[in-house]
Amino acid sequence: MTVRAVVFDLFKTLGELQRAITDEEAASLLKTEDTRYIRRRGGTRSASSCSWTTPDGFDSHEALIKQVFRRLGVDVDEDTVHDLADVFRSSPFRLYPRSIEAVKRVHSMGLKTAIATSTPNPFFKTGVEPIAEYIDLVCTGYEASYEKSNPAHTMSSRTGCGSSRTRRS
Repeated sequence: MTVRAVVFDLFKTLGELQRAITDEEAASLLKTEDTRYIRRRGGTRSASSCSWTTPDGFDSHEALIKQVFRRLGVDVDEDTVHDLADVFRSSPFRLYPRSIEAVKRVHSMGLKTAIATSTPNPFFKTGVEPIAEYIDLVCTGYEASYEKSNPAHTMSSRTGCGSSRTRRS
């Protein structure tokens, strides 16, 4: 078997958020009666996992936040959307120092490299800039048209790197 590509998971493999945003921190910004329901049901993290995929993708934190609340059927004012986006922007994605070297090394071996993640671009795009020139493909849930934990995501990443097989353990 010939290895042609390496697909890296994003969170907890290549890096992580500078600091975790707690449910309480995000929920404290939710001011209307409708959004109190979300706080009782487990915080905004539960709400945000309801859908990463849209026909248009997400070009900003605000777009993602609006989509989550739209899917929940909750009206949220623009100020709250912007305040929530600022909270998430306050904790940018950071690469682990050793992951930078790992990606560079894999790329220097002539292998295709990809990042596969369910996370929308606004949450990590700036953070991966130090390795951007060594990454051949970034595949988010939008590009793969999938919901989280769907094997189609891995398949889309492999296809984008020119590979159709993987080793099974």
